[in-house]
Amino acid sequence: PSKATLVLWQEANSETDPSWRSLIKEYMQANPNVKIVFVPGGGGEAAIADYDVKLTLSLTSGKGPDIFTFHDVAIFKYVVNNLIIPAPDFMAKFVKKESLNAGVLDGATYRGKIYGPVFSGDWQCLYYNKDMFKEAGLNPDKPPVNWDEYISYGKKLTKRDSQGKVIRAGISLRKTGHAQGIAAKWFAFFFSAGGSEFSDDYRKSLVNSPAGVEATQLYEDILYKWKIDSLDVVADWKGFAQKTVAMFNRGPWVPSALMSNAPDMVPGVNYGVGHIPKKKISSSIGSNYPLVVTKRSRTPQAAWKFIYWFMQPEVYSRFIKTTHQFPMTKSVARLPEFANDPIFKNIFSVFFTQPNVSAPPEILNLYELESVLGKQIESAIYKNVPAKDAMDRAAEQMNAMLKNVPDYLLPKKK
Repeated sequence: PSKATLVLWQEANSETDPSWRSLIKEYMQANPNVKIVFVPGGGGEAAIADYDVKLTLSLTSGKGPDIFTFHDVAIFKYVVNNLIIPAPDFMAKFVKKESLNAGVLDGATYRGKIYGPVFSGDWQCLYYNKDMFKEAGLNPDKPPVNWDEYISYGKKLTKRDSQGKVIRAGISLRKTGHAQGIAAKWFAFFFSAGGSEFSDDYRKSLVNSPAGVEATQLYEDILYKWKIDSLDVVADWKGFAQKTVAMFNRGPWVPSALMSNAPDMVPGVNYGVGHIPKKKISSSIGSNYPLVVTKRSRTPQAAWKFIYWFMQPEVYSRFIKTTHQFPMTKSVARLPEFANDPIFKNIFSVFFTQPNVSAPPEILNLYELESVLGKQIESAIYKNVPAKDAMDRAAEQMNAMLKNVPDYLLPKKK
């Protein structure tokens, strides 16, 4: 039989590249009639928008990959533009049975049809440095549970030099990167303040509701009123690795990054994780990465066969182990070998129990809508635009964009 060539594009996450390459090589050795060409997106978060552009251009011109991975926030447009195909029955049954929770199943589904298994996903929880908690007289086993504690702990954990300049941020907010990513991290505060992103008919943005203004005001106060974060400090997970950050919200991929960049930080010993602190509720925003097959693929059966093989517990569990990722299937999450793993025990167990994880709504141009919001959050952070003004502008721009979306491309009313 002739050899099937599959081209697989993987979105920007260089940490997982070696594992992909090794498993692809193993598959090709066992299936000599299949050749898989691996094309990593590479280049970190700034490359995500570029990846989207490249993918859309290549697929609309009839080229591009047979299989690709992408953020579920943008998967809808690939479905609507007829660029990807629904999963065959055997794959759809597997996804229904194995998806870790409703949010993960949501990430694989559009309008009731399953398009592929979610192999990677995350939602946010609060990372905190236990050593810094002890040093500040805080209980290292009790992260903050509400905004008052969050702010009060943040103040105690912040360090300044003799000129009053912040050299260690008590709280590190997401302030840089692609605009939609900035918005995604802000949503944890917005939802925890009781916010809803859209009206029931999805025709109106509600980011300028009291919850949106409160979340944005919290950012401004953390940076400029209490000065417990700073634009000058190494931030986010890199700051956490370099000990210039005491607390920040992020996904379950952080332990893997810390193993490479701060091997002295032991999960459960030097750092821990808590649920997102609540204003009204503790809430988080989820994002999932499904594996999908393109309409242009000349060998879709070979593509689905590889995906099915990759997601089987004996293979997928090795991917999870070597990449230190969060498993997205029930079978792998329940494997006894993970029960005593320090990352599973101390970090992932908290992620498993984070309440109110919301999945992105099925709106065609959601990525663009949330990028507009991210740019207005940046205006509050960098230009000191008052919180209410920034959110009013975001809502106004989002509403203008929503006007142009035909009814059939919006979700059914809530």
